[in-house]
Order: sequence, then C-alpha cells, then structure tokens
Amino acid sequence: MKRATLVSVVTLVFSPLVSVAWKETPVRLKIPFSLHNNSGSVEVVLSENKDPEKLGYVTLFGKAARLDQTKSFPVINASVTYGGIGYNAMMGWIQILTYSKSSDKNPTIIVDHPPQMEDSNSPFCFWGPIPTLFDAPSMFNTENKRARNVTWRADSFLVASPDALMSKIIFPVASFSWGYKTDGNGKVSISDLEDTKLRSWKANTSLLREKYPKWTFKE
Repeated sequence: MKRATLVSVVTLVFSPLVSVAWKETPVRLKIPFSLHNNSGSVEVVLSENKDPEKLGYVTLFGKAARLDQTKSFPVINASVTYGGIGYNAMMGWIQILTYSKSSDKNPTIIVDHPPQMEDSNSPFCFWGPIPTLFDAPSMFNTENKRARNVTWRADSFLVASPDALMSKIIFPVASFSWGYKTDGNGKVSISDLEDTKLRSWKANTSLLREKYPKWTFKE
C-alpha cells in the first residue's frame, strides 16, 4: 500500500497477523502505534458478558432489557495510551459490522453508530482526545430469544486526521477484529481477538466513501 503522504504523521509497520484465542476468560491484545511523532498503544480486552445490568443494559432499555438472554455475548474494551496531548491526542474509532444468518444469501455490512449519532454524517462511533472503544453487542429474534445461526464480526479501527480536527481526512492508526457466532440453539461462541495490522482497512474504504462522500479515507 502507498502511504507516502502520511509518513510524517503516522508510522505503519506491517507484520504477521496476531490472533489471541478465546479461552473463556478475558484475553488481552496490545497494539503499538506512532502518531504525530508520539508513541502510543491500544490495549484491547475481550471478555464475556456475565453481568449485563452492571454494563448498563437496564440504563439502555429499562424494563425491556433481556438480561438473561444477553449473557455470554462478547464485551470489548479498547483503551488508548498515548504520549501526545491536546490536539495531537484527537482520534476516533470507526467500527464496521458484518453479520449474517445461515439463511442469508449475503452478509449485512454496516458502519456502527450509537443510535443518537445515526444522523450525524460522521463515520465515528467514538471520537475525542484519547478515546476508548466499548461495545457489548447482542442479537435477538422476533421471539425475544437469542438469534440462531448468526455469524457476527466487527472490524474496529483507531483513526486520526493529519491536522487533528481541521479537515475531513482520515487514516488508520491501529485495527483489530472480534466477534461471535450462535449455533442452532442460540448458544454463543466468542471468536478470537485478532490484530489485523490495518489490512482490513482497504477492504472497508469503499463502504465508507459511499456512505460519507464528504470525507476522505486514506489508504
């Protein structure tokens, strides 16, 4: 990939993909990066949702929260440690979701947003100085039971702009993937956590450019 225009901003080093196998306990992945001449890292923690009420499901849905059905799905928390401060620390998280059921001919692919930001015309799900990515997904059928035979994957990207927040130009800083599957009985199997080394970014830029034509997504 050609990244000559970004050399002064971000240092990218491609190496073999790193995958951390799910072990039914929280697993961790540390991804180093360099941005605006400062070093940083992303620490990703993948765990099982054992207490959806503690994680805020009642806050989200009130009495409609399906706490028992939500247990066993994955929880992701990606925190950033970074040597820069102020505008140098402005970054965002973009997350692309790909999911399908066994009966689907093609998977559904969307840019993930909190509901309150769906009309924001911004690609970010989280944005700000040294932002944290948190997600605790779940999926249900029309009977309010866990959806069956589902494959769900998230490609998560820490991104930044060469001028912090002056332009709608974005390039990737770090990336990883995670997800889950459900079987015919709705049992959840959490997928391995993988450092995708930014290689999944190019595969998703067409979707981002189509949805956000006023933004530039650098490869």
